Amino acid sequence: MVHIYLPASFLSNLAGTLRSDASSPSIDYHAGFRDPLIECIATEFVRELTCETWGGSLLIEALSDALALRLLNSHAGFGIGPARSAIASPGLDSRRLQRVIDYIDANLAQPITLDDLAAVASLSRFHFSRMFKIATGQSPSTFVGHRRLEMAKIRLAAGLSIAQIAFDCGFSSESNFVRSFKRVGGMTPGEFRRMSRQ
Repeated sequence: MVHIYLPASFLSNLAGTLRSDASSPSIDYHAGFRDPLIECIATEFVRELTCETWGGSLLIEALSDALALRLLNSHAGFGIGPARSAIASPGLDSRRLQRVIDYIDANLAQPITLDDLAAVASLSRFHFSRMFKIATGQSPSTFVGHRRLEMAKIRLAAGLSIAQIAFDCGFSSESNFVRSFKRVGGMTPGEFRRMSRQ
């Protein structure tokens, strides 16, 4: 069993972002129903908690947003309907996108949240995620994960210890870092280091 807590204020803020005429949402209580999307989101929560990935905290935030949207659209006392005009947006303009990428690159060794990135772009968290994906073709968590992987490769080639690189990339342990690196790169960090020296 998985228990996921979303504060009421989070749902209210999201509902207000999506529709200015949205009243305070109340999620309907239903026992014993199946919602494949909610099941998928819960599975991803569990997967991230048991096996960290490169964009862990961002992924958890994105999953929280997805769960909240599903609850508001399908299980609330009202349907919020389609989001306002941001749906048709072409994505982040080049200056905002560059500011966000510069922020990511400058803070790869620190925890990066969707709120941080949305603030850099001067957008709400929800609209930022959508527009970032339109602009880059990747979710913020995937993008940050790839940047951290590239940082790890550079540090491995430079000879830094695997434990230090794991810490710098935001992993809770060296073993989680090694497992994630191998899953994404097809080889362990040690194998990558040996290959880069050749």
